Amino acid sequence: MAGYLLKNVRGRELIKAIRPVHTGESVLNPLVTRKVLDPFKGVEGKSGGDRAAKPLTERELEVLRLAGRGMTSRLFAC
Repeated sequence: MAGYLLKNVRGRELIKAIRPVHTGESVLNPLVTRKVLDPFKGVEGKSGGDRAAKPLTERELEVLRLAGRGMTSRLFAC
């Protein structure tokens, strides 16, 4: 699956979504994206704007730095 749109999508939105999918990109309706990402926020259904983000652990920072250098998880897994 390369994309997911709701059944009430308008013609222009459908055409706008077909083109990127045809070239290999993925397209998700924003409501679907929110449902997919909400569980990763820590508190399902709450927006991140009303609570402070937890600081990253040293390991998370290390992984982020290594990923920024182009390394994959296979190269820096411990």
